[in-house]
Amino acid sequence: MLPPSAKAIRSHWGIENSLHWVLDVTFSEDHSRIRMGNGPENMTLLRRLCVNLIKRDKAKGSINMKRYRAAMNIAVLSRVRYTLARRDGGTPGGGDKEKDFW
Repeated sequence: MLPPSAKAIRSHWGIENSLHWVLDVTFSEDHSRIRMGNGPENMTLLRRLCVNLIKRDKAKGSINMKRYRAAMNIAVLSRVRYTLARRDGGTPGGGDKEKDFW
């Protein structure tokens, strides 16, 4: 039986590995040729932001398919982008504007 600290470390690496797998499959991160200056860190930040926004979208489909739909349809892109402004990832409409933003 593993001690509690080992379980915490193992669960952390499981989450970390799953994120890296998603980034590689969705954005082909391992094949990226950005290597100079702040470029790699900046692109990693943008890719993670995109993955998190796409995951919060409640539409059906894989992350790859949601990304494709957002690229092809401005309405889908707007819906995905709007989830950035909402904590619950819900759809736009109604409520207090300040509350909806935060």
